Amino acid sequence: MIKADLGPVQSGHDGSPAFESLDRYLAREADGPELVDLLERIAHACARIAHLITIAAFAGRHGTAGQINPQGEEQTQLDVLADLEFQKACEGHTTLAGLISEERDDIVWHRSPRQCDFVLSFDPLDLPSYLIF
Repeated sequence: MIKADLGPVQSGHDGSPAFESLDRYLAREADGPELVDLLERIAHACARIAHLITIAAFAGRHGTAGQINPQGEEQTQLDVLADLEFQKACEGHTTLAGLISEERDDIVWHRSPRQCDFVLSFDPLDLPSYLIF
């Protein structure tokens, strides 16, 4: 299981938690281990995407990718990389049937959907145009 710990619980001025880790929150609130695992995978993908954004210029991964997404928007290299991060993070999940991404024309099916399976719909990265350099 992928762990995405967002930090320790800290007390606010009234003694209530100011924030808590994703693990603790999901352990208390989520409905079933399959959902917890999927949310942890999404959190891991988000952390990887944040890292990719911070190193993009140094790694030569800035600017456009030369492709148009299904909504008619020009894709950036980071759009494509972020989409791949979500796909990699979700591979092998036991109850995720497919992924619907703004960056793809078709649904990426991992397997045939069954009752109670998840289908994840997402916009992997929504960068303002002024960040595209």
